[in-house]
Amino acid sequence: MRKWALIWLGSASLLSLGFAAANAADLSGATPVVAPPPAKISLSDTFTTEFGEDFRAVEPHDNSDWWLRFDLAHAFDDGWSVNMYFQPQRDFHDSGDKWKYYTEGDVAYKVKLNDYFSLTPKAGIGYVWGDTGVTPDNDPAVYYAFYLAGDLNFSKNWTWNAFNVRYRNAFEFEWETPKVTTGITYTFNDYSSLYVNAGYGWKNGNPDKISFAVGGKIKFP
Repeated sequence: MRKWALIWLGSASLLSLGFAAANAADLSGATPVVAPPPAKISLSDTFTTEFGEDFRAVEPHDNSDWWLRFDLAHAFDDGWSVNMYFQPQRDFHDSGDKWKYYTEGDVAYKVKLNDYFSLTPKAGIGYVWGDTGVTPDNDPAVYYAFYLAGDLNFSKNWTWNAFNVRYRNAFEFEWETPKVTTGITYTFNDYSSLYVNAGYGWKNGNPDKISFAVGGKIKFP
């Protein structure tokens, strides 16, 4: 009996070694599991800071004001975006400098016509107060604005902001202030860019201001 027990134990040991060797061979020949690449972070929010100056469109073209603009925008995946900005502006007068303030909210939709050119119509409602210039008494005003921007991408870094056309007017007053702007943007990376632009504006049908501005954009999730 002891002899048969030893034979049975030896056979079981050999079978166990065989199974272990076979499993090891199967594991060594299996395709290694490769982790998927990390998902690219969606940079849907943009903070913009802009500094600009206006000069009178008529002689002697002296400096009429300067401004700062702080803009926060959110872009959706389907081309829609929303933004809001606040703009303090210092107006120069012979009787003393005065301040005016703008705040505006907009909704836009970006249409990519091809890999290089896009159109972005935008509409918004805003409020201006302080040294408004809307009326001789500088009444504060609620206004509406429509924009149409066209951008041409030359490369990964350079974009020609070919035009940005604005029509703006107050609800309760005559304050037609259209403007056309052109500029260029340099994109450093996925997170930051710098732009400059120049514009020409009218007020109630008359030449009003020539503007120059520089700004920076920071994108974040």
